[in-house]
Amino acid sequence: MQKRVRLVSCILWRIWKLRCAIVYDNFQFIPTVHINSIKMFVSEWESSRNVTHDSNQVMQEQKWSPRKENDLKVNFDVSFINENSPIGIGLILHNFAGCFMGARGETSTIINFEQGKAVAAMEAINWAKAKEVLNLRL
Repeated sequence: MQKRVRLVSCILWRIWKLRCAIVYDNFQFIPTVHINSIKMFVSEWESSRNVTHDSNQVMQEQKWSPRKENDLKVNFDVSFINENSPIGIGLILHNFAGCFMGARGETSTIINFEQGKAVAAMEAINWAKAKEVLNLRL
């Protein structure tokens, strides 16, 4: 019973997201596309719920440690409006002490927000590679 409630909640959430896209973003309603989208979402959700954890595995407490002197870090983020609009990608590079070393902005087209985050991470890695950064943290 509880599994069915979760499934129905998941489907209703996707229908609500679709309704908002139609009302606020002038999204075109194509029943077969949206039904397949809901099926794929439910399938991904169910497979993520089937991940098993070893009960003997003990979580290690991770303590913060300062970055090494030659480490650089790229923070990245994505600006996302809807599936029909390009995303904005922001990258900021700073050194081990937090000093600003550079910034960059990009645009790209994507399918969904999760893909946008992956594209932003890839842009950050490519930018660091072009700047010949050897010790990178994202």
